[in-house]
Parts: sequence; C-alpha cells; structure tokens
Amino acid sequence: MENRKISQIDFAKFKLILLGVIRHIENEIIPEQKRKFYFNPEDSFELKANDILVILGYNISINNFKSQVTESTLSHVRKKR
Repeated sequence: MENRKISQIDFAKFKLILLGVIRHIENEIIPEQKRKFYFNPEDSFELKANDILVILGYNISINNFKSQVTESTLSHVRKKR
C-alpha cells in the first residue's frame, strides 16, 4: 500500500468506508505526539510505510481487505527477488 494514493484503492469494492489515516511522525518536537490522524483524507493523499488505515465495515469485509493487502504485498516482495 506504500506510495499509493487513496484514489487507487477501491474501498467500495470491499464494502468499506475509510474514516482516516494514522501516520507516525518522526522528529516531532513534542515526544508525546508521535502520531497524526488525518480525518477523511483527500483522494490525492499518498500512503506511506507504517500508515494505519481507520476503516468502517463488517468484520468479514475488513478481513477480506486485510487478506487482499497481505497477498498483494507478498507477491510484490516475491517479484523483487
């Protein structure tokens, strides 16, 4: 999912709603605030490594989405080898 824009992910296909993205912020001045929440990010929002998607949907839909993401990540790693 890294370097993908929100518009490239079909949440409706999985019957999910994206509520926001939690991103780890490095070199933050205030140590207690190491994460930032982006509510309803725009379609042009680009995902980075370790971003956390906050989604709404049935458990089966969320599990299906997670499986699809994991499978595509593994196949991407295999192609690099």
